[in-house]
Amino acid sequence: ELLSGSPFLKRNPFHTGNIAYIRDNKPQVKTVVIRKWVNDLSSLYFHTDIRSQKIKAFTQNNHVMMHFYNSDLKIQLILSGCVTIHHNNHISDNAWKNSSIMSQRCYAVCLAPSERMPDSYNDYLFPQDTIDADFFPLKGYENFSVIQLDIDAIEWLYLHHHGNRRIYFQKKDNHFIGEWLVP
Repeated sequence: ELLSGSPFLKRNPFHTGNIAYIRDNKPQVKTVVIRKWVNDLSSLYFHTDIRSQKIKAFTQNNHVMMHFYNSDLKIQLILSGCVTIHHNNHISDNAWKNSSIMSQRCYAVCLAPSERMPDSYNDYLFPQDTIDADFFPLKGYENFSVIQLDIDAIEWLYLHHHGNRRIYFQKKDNHFIGEWLVP
């Protein structure tokens, strides 16, 4: 129940998470905004720029881990699995159409994420021809992608002053089998 309800995801305590992956044989961690959790916890989705370093890393090694922590609930989740990149397909098309203009505008930026900024960055980032709101949905889509994480393991940790609880779920035959672990 903590993760369900995509329409209410903005208010969900696990709306953002940290994704860990390997790029150039070095660990990397980035925070991402979760756009959808599948109710059976088999997968989750987030958006990213197709030009980002994450995409390059995912194409070399699609095994990742995600970390979530909510201090109010005192719950930590660690997910592991494999990512699939959706670009210029029905999944990315649908996600793009359901994204706000403000979100779409992020993908209309001329430079790729992590590139150095030129001195006159305002004009370079958002060329004048992309300022019209009607134009943004067409201009930024080429840089938009949806990342699907297919979850194969979940580690849940609950911190409590009367005793912590920890359980590990491993996916077998399309369902999760859990076992309690020492916290």
